[in-house]
Amino acid sequence: MAEESILEIVIVFISGIGGAAFMSLFLRLINDYFSHGVRVPLILGQVVHHYFNGKPFYRLRHKNKYGQIIHLSVGILFAYCYTWLWSRGIGGPTALDTFVFGLVNGLVGMIGWFAFLQLTYEPEQVNKKIFFPIIIIAHLVFAFGVTCIYFSLWYVINISS
Repeated sequence: MAEESILEIVIVFISGIGGAAFMSLFLRLINDYFSHGVRVPLILGQVVHHYFNGKPFYRLRHKNKYGQIIHLSVGILFAYCYTWLWSRGIGGPTALDTFVFGLVNGLVGMIGWFAFLQLTYEPEQVNKKIFFPIIIIAHLVFAFGVTCIYFSLWYVINISS
């Protein structure tokens, strides 16, 4: 594997985790104002608990960690999708492109969450009237985080070489 390919993987990984962290921070701030349903890693942890409680590999004390790992993994997956599009000349580090990526990502996230909650277990604290609009807005924050981190890291690497 070429050195630049490994570097790309590392940057996508960092960008995905960073974007998910920005999104989590935004959701934490929102949670101060709403008491229902925008605690994404907690909700994921509850779904994991619902399905895997009693299984040999599952540990209740790690329930929230499982939710965080799932949330960060999805963030990395979406960051990979962004970079795949960018590498094909679709979008870039502009405010409009970041907004469009975040909006599309938010709609995909909303549809994904809707299907996920319909097909699996829906924790009681999910208030769909609050949850789904905030998910869309949170993905705008995610797109901003991924875009800023990704292009900033490439900029720093290019000026240092």
